[in-house]
Amino acid sequence: FKGPLGSSFLREDSRKPIIFVAGATGFAPVKSMVEHAFHAGMKRRMFLYWGARRLRDLYLADLPRQWAREHDNFMFVPVLSGPAPEDNWSGRTGLVHEVILADFPDLSEHQVYACGSVAMVQTAHPAFVAHGMSEPDCFSDAFKVAPNMRAQTVCPRERADVTVELEMDGKLPHRIVAPPTGFGRDGASTVHRRVTVGAGRHEFRVRLSDNAQGEFNWNRAKPCAGSTQNKAFQG
Repeated sequence: FKGPLGSSFLREDSRKPIIFVAGATGFAPVKSMVEHAFHAGMKRRMFLYWGARRLRDLYLADLPRQWAREHDNFMFVPVLSGPAPEDNWSGRTGLVHEVILADFPDLSEHQVYACGSVAMVQTAHPAFVAHGMSEPDCFSDAFKVAPNMRAQTVCPRERADVTVELEMDGKLPHRIVAPPTGFGRDGASTVHRRVTVGAGRHEFRVRLSDNAQGEFNWNRAKPCAGSTQNKAFQG
């Protein structure tokens, strides 16, 4: 095992306060870093700004509220960009990075971890730099969802398992063995897998077992049974 990979993991070699910026589901990697900080007994000040459109999009808001109650060095600020009337929202509103800059006009003495969509990170980063943040103190994890892949059996009489292997950038992160269930009127079963990848260009290779053919909605190609398909995907 080798890890962590990427740039968005918690640094423990600084005493600067930390500002975590989570955009929607970007809370997931932030959660792991905050929990590690608590486990390690880190006493640095930590601020979590979690931005979402609606109140329901803050899908685990009770957890950071609990952290704030239990840890004096942690503060949670939820931000909604488009609250609905039924949300009865009286908290902070607007874009999450703009709310941070209103609270911290000078970021020169802070470390920032930004996790969320490519658009959010690319918008926030130059704004933070303009307010004093140094490049070595900014860590980001921007992500985008790759297309679904769908494999379909072509030998329904065999009722055999279908194997789909998805190789990304020379690695094999996903190997799916699908049982012969869910056969439709045409005798086919389907396999679905959604993969989250980082921003940038990625190379995919898909291998199918001999009893399957595939349909991949990034270009709707249908490789032959037992074949391998290469595809570049811009994240």
